[in-house]
Amino acid sequence: MSYALSYNNYEMVKLLIDYGYENDIILAVNEDQICLISELDTEIIELLYKCYDAFEMTITFSEDSILLKKMKEIKNNLDGVNISNRTILSDNSRSMIEYHSNYEIL
Repeated sequence: MSYALSYNNYEMVKLLIDYGYENDIILAVNEDQICLISELDTEIIELLYKCYDAFEMTITFSEDSILLKKMKEIKNNLDGVNISNRTILSDNSRSMIEYHSNYEIL
C-alpha cells in the first residue's frame, strides 16, 4: 500500500482496498512510509478516510501529521453528505465497504 500511495496511484490503491475488503483483510498504513504526502490526490485521501472511518484500515499517523490534516478536511467536506444505504460503492457500482462506523476524526 505504501508503494501505491508514494506513487500517487489511485487505481492501485483502490485495487488493494477492494482486495482487502473481499478477503476480510484490514489494511495497515504507516504515514512515515509514504513519500510526498502533501502531493496525494484528494480522491486517494478520500478513499483512505472512508476505509479508516469504516474500520477497514488502520493508519499510524506521524507527529504533526499532514495526512491527518487532509483527512480532517475530507471529513468536513463529507459532513452532511447522505450515503445511501450507508454503503460506499466502487466504480463498478458494487459494494466496496459498508459504512458502519460512528467513529469520527476529531
